[in-house]
Amino acid sequence: MIRKFVALDGTEFEVDLAEPGAFESVYFLSVHKAGSTLLHRMVRDICAAGGRPQIELEPAMFRRGVVLDDCPLEAMQLLELKGYVFGGFRAPWMLSFVRQYRTARKLLLVRDPRDIAVSYYFSMSRSHVLPRQGTAREEILKLRETALSQEVSAYVMKGKVNPVINNLKLFIEHSENFENMEVLRYEDVIFDKPLLVDKICDYCAVDLPAEERTRIAAKHDIRPERENPNAHVRQVTPGNYKTHLSEEAQTFLTRRYQRLMTKLGYI
Repeated sequence: MIRKFVALDGTEFEVDLAEPGAFESVYFLSVHKAGSTLLHRMVRDICAAGGRPQIELEPAMFRRGVVLDDCPLEAMQLLELKGYVFGGFRAPWMLSFVRQYRTARKLLLVRDPRDIAVSYYFSMSRSHVLPRQGTAREEILKLRETALSQEVSAYVMKGKVNPVINNLKLFIEHSENFENMEVLRYEDVIFDKPLLVDKICDYCAVDLPAEERTRIAAKHDIRPERENPNAHVRQVTPGNYKTHLSEEAQTFLTRRYQRLMTKLGYI
């Protein structure tokens, strides 16, 4: 069933709403440039293979150029439904006000903020997908113009990446304040896709055959031979920030996000 909504800016968007399953709803979370696309694509494939209904509200809005602030209340209420796999989240947004979210199982994929910073810069300046219309398109084009006007270390030290890392910080606060959230590091799964597949299957209560798990893991095990600044998957090796960020920019991030990076084991 297709549910239609009208955003607060007047834009119409649709959410594909399948029949709910007989399982507890779960949430898959990440932030921009922390492996979020990898996570959400794998979740989609596993849900499709295992017959699990999924709701991706944030991507449905993005495709129509709708920003999160313009989400109508009736669409937000979808996040309280039982029997669904909720994915596509790249920001904490209003999730703390979703009662079911506070107690449901949640898997959060994180990454070293220094690598997030570099990846975000290249994404904004070159490779980030643009919706065809809307406020989201206009905002990304402005971000692209800003990124193209300076090199990566200056971009970082002017705080242009702070909003993304602040989203990560807020998600970690959720893990401290709400039960049943597991934090998984990008660095621990990027070269171990079978581990990530098994994690997702466990959260979705899906018992896929070994050969199907292997197929999904192999499909998403993309490892560029050389760095390509114009590609969405520019490179995947942890620690790439050392190639691109000045010592000053690295220090800027480690000082600003010292508690976060210590908690996640990055410093």
